[in-house]
Amino acid sequence: MTLGRLKQVGVEELAVFCGPGQGKDQLEWGVAVRLSQPVDLKAVMQKWHDSEMVGPDAFDSEVRELRIADKPCFQIPNGTFLSPRRKYGHLRFTSRDGEPRTEGINVGRIDEYRGYVEGDTKSSAIFTFDQVSEDDLMDGCLPLDCCLDVFRTYRGRLEFLPAYIAFRNPESGLTSKPWTFDAQSFIHQRIDIPRTLEPADGEGEKKLDLIDDFVVNGRLEVVLTQSIEGMYLGVGEREISICPEVFEYAYVSGQELVVATSEKTLAEMLEASREPVALARQLVQPTADLVVAVNVEEKAQRIDWPNALETLLPAVKGKAWKKSLASLVARFNAGASSTIHAEVQFDRDEDSIMAAQEVDGAIQTAREKAKPLLYVGLNRVDQIGRILAIKFGGPGITAPPEDGPKAIEQLTTAVSIVEKALNGISVQHSGNVLTIDLREPKRFGNLSEVEKLAIAHLEMHQGDELETYERFQQCLEKYEKATQCLPHVTHLWVRRGWHIAYNISRQFCGNQQRFTWVGRGIDVLLDGLQQNPDDVNLMWVSAYVVGTKIGDSDEKEAYRRLFSEDESLQKRLAHWIDIARRQSDSPHVDNWLVAKALADEAITRQAALKIEPYVPLFRFYYLPAQMQAGYAETLSNSGKWKEARTAWQTAEKLCDELGKRSFDAGFGKVTLDYPFNPNVNYRLASPNLRNQFERQCQQYAILVARCQLEQTEEFETIRKLVFQADKIRGTQASKARELYGQAFQSLAKAQELYPEEVTLLLFEFKLMKKHYVELASGDEEVDDSVAELIEAIENAVWP
Repeated sequence: MTLGRLKQVGVEELAVFCGPGQGKDQLEWGVAVRLSQPVDLKAVMQKWHDSEMVGPDAFDSEVRELRIADKPCFQIPNGTFLSPRRKYGHLRFTSRDGEPRTEGINVGRIDEYRGYVEGDTKSSAIFTFDQVSEDDLMDGCLPLDCCLDVFRTYRGRLEFLPAYIAFRNPESGLTSKPWTFDAQSFIHQRIDIPRTLEPADGEGEKKLDLIDDFVVNGRLEVVLTQSIEGMYLGVGEREISICPEVFEYAYVSGQELVVATSEKTLAEMLEASREPVALARQLVQPTADLVVAVNVEEKAQRIDWPNALETLLPAVKGKAWKKSLASLVARFNAGASSTIHAEVQFDRDEDSIMAAQEVDGAIQTAREKAKPLLYVGLNRVDQIGRILAIKFGGPGITAPPEDGPKAIEQLTTAVSIVEKALNGISVQHSGNVLTIDLREPKRFGNLSEVEKLAIAHLEMHQGDELETYERFQQCLEKYEKATQCLPHVTHLWVRRGWHIAYNISRQFCGNQQRFTWVGRGIDVLLDGLQQNPDDVNLMWVSAYVVGTKIGDSDEKEAYRRLFSEDESLQKRLAHWIDIARRQSDSPHVDNWLVAKALADEAITRQAALKIEPYVPLFRFYYLPAQMQAGYAETLSNSGKWKEARTAWQTAEKLCDELGKRSFDAGFGKVTLDYPFNPNVNYRLASPNLRNQFERQCQQYAILVARCQLEQTEEFETIRKLVFQADKIRGTQASKARELYGQAFQSLAKAQELYPEEVTLLLFEFKLMKKHYVELASGDEEVDDSVAELIEAIENAVWP
């Protein structure tokens, strides 16, 4: 639950209650809220589901009416609003050799929670569940919930990794045949295991009963393994669980909604007062926006407290908080001098004193560590900015001089802001009650541009840290705060959109899941463009991401298809370009053509507004031709030779236009001649400027050579031969090698006809050379011209 999600649903007041429930490690939860509009239960359920960035696509909206405490109520699916109730086991691991161990395989990540199971070894994760019985079955199956982390050491061809779950008798060791499913990262997967299972040895036709043959005195072992070398599955103790057949219960009255994990808890909440949300309002001040109240009566139920505590005071993790905490009430009040007020009750007076000392110590530690930690955080933001600058071909896009202060000024400002916040924290104790107040510094409401930028960069740094620990929802909200702080600053939008499309998307499995995050990143860039319609830089970056992230990634075939089907994203893009004209030879919208149209629009607006873009001018003007070439290459790789030749002709025309354009290279107006004839200004320019411009000239020459050569008979023959060879390489090795050999002969012929142009493009044939050499039998003679080409390709480097 985050403030961002609450705002999306329209929550005005909120109270959360927690107490001991039935069974080990079980908690009873109750929530009372007041919304900004009258409650439509199904609509609110859908909104809450949609607000969860990381969750299953399927949504169970089944609602059943019933009466509780003589009031009309509803039974709704488990996990709709509250954390789903699960039956958890105890986790242990085995090593690569099958030896028992308490921790999983080390994959180099700093993750105290998860252990990893290595594929193609005897490594495994073993969950031991207690109190398992027939009552846990639903429709004759045992429902399991799995939420794993898939860690790959190489990309591989599989979209999903196969994972295996087997059941084992904890006393006899009898093991079932493994149940296979596709493992996904950070997505809760429901797996229904049938009661009738087969033995692991597969002998005979004997069938085994999940309850009778594998459960002993209520104990059941579930064993997780994985079979692919170099792949790992990460699990924590709560990431494989049994889903009991339970529900949530809700009451609706006007703008008020009350939800509980049991009929009993809901009845107690409703009977607490004549008004359903009166219990919440007893805790809420008239001007409050958010209230959280938690009451824990038994020490055995404190298993959830470390996470709750980290949210409030991350640095405080002392014994008093974990062992003696009785209750906590926190109030957020936007209109009062005390922005956050928390009252914490402990079992004993001395624990209250100890906790107060811990909080004071944490504040002092924060003062001492503020400067070095802020230095690291801000530097990390700057380093990522520099990486993006390299990606875009030069400095500027990430931190425009007119938008950002120098690093030392930013650091000093950030330290000052943190010190003011720490000065606003007061800690008092009376008896066994500890009171904490956080007062907002007066100047927080009227910050300078420098102060706002420092805060925005810190928000981004915190977002990066949250993403590291897979708290994606909180990460996105931190990034959103950064752009809200300074919505007119380009590089904040670029960092936010880029991080979602390129970094967070890689954390997930499956083309659909990954593309969803790529689309969200593009949406962020379009959000920035909507707020800054004259920002040609954001339009240019949007074009770059739509083209290269979708069209050049390992998943490009799936991404291009999903983009062509994404009507919502296309509708947003249609605000800036004519989507109907960006269709390829098929009736689908093509990402490369959309990207080219956006790049064209950015150049048109830049000329009309006479704005100097932050992107280096060469890259700014180069993008339309680059996107058109990407489209032509895609057609060629798909075997659409006629359409590809037409597309390459268009790309060549765009290159001709680019070659005639003059622009400022930092040492005067230039054109993209290659080889470049240096003038006086060039000789006086810095080495960095000279090197950068020479590389730009070479990059332009390579694109021109590609556009021209791809239209020749020799190169079209090469593409056709390689297209055929790639198709049969796995089944007809000899024939494929013959086709690759013919392609090399055609390349040798092209080199005789166009020596300079082909030399520029030799690096592009490394994969063809690799496949040809892999298929070589070792005793076949290679034509001298082909042998020379193979050596030249081996020595060719990406310019």
